[in-house]
Amino acid sequence: MPVGLLVVFKYVLIALIWLFFLRALRAVYVQVRQPKEKRVKEVAPQPLAEVAPARSKRSAAPKDSSRGSTSSKLRLGLKSASDSDDGGKIWPVESFVTIGRSTGCTISIPDDEFSSSVHCRLTKTDSNFLIEDLGSTNGTYLNGALVRTPVEVAEGDEISAGRSRFKVVRI
Repeated sequence: MPVGLLVVFKYVLIALIWLFFLRALRAVYVQVRQPKEKRVKEVAPQPLAEVAPARSKRSAAPKDSSRGSTSSKLRLGLKSASDSDDGGKIWPVESFVTIGRSTGCTISIPDDEFSSSVHCRLTKTDSNFLIEDLGSTNGTYLNGALVRTPVEVAEGDEISAGRSRFKVVRI
């Protein structure tokens, strides 16, 4: 093999070793550095209040007669059932409430790494309240059951979004 070709291979090998070393340093830096603060304010999706009455018969869970009927005068709220700083705080559901890590949500849970930016929405319709998962990664649960379509919510139900839990209470 010509000596000139061996010299070229030697310099290519040295360059590859340096590239590998720099990539390893970059990987360590990315793992060690503090994450940047996000300045973008995420906006929660619009409620289904206008759409829900038309879809409620098709997509909501069948009405359970043992729960009793919910009237339009019934006021419900969400009470934090998690072991967090705001334990016991109640958020009233006027038209809709969004839950998620985003600061644009009605109930912002930035410390819950298992919830999505805009995780779920509780909407008040003319005759009932519906919980809807908004495409979250880890799912929304109502009384331990995964919510796939908008489901009717009643007083005493428990909603789980990520690691956060909320109890539906009368206010």
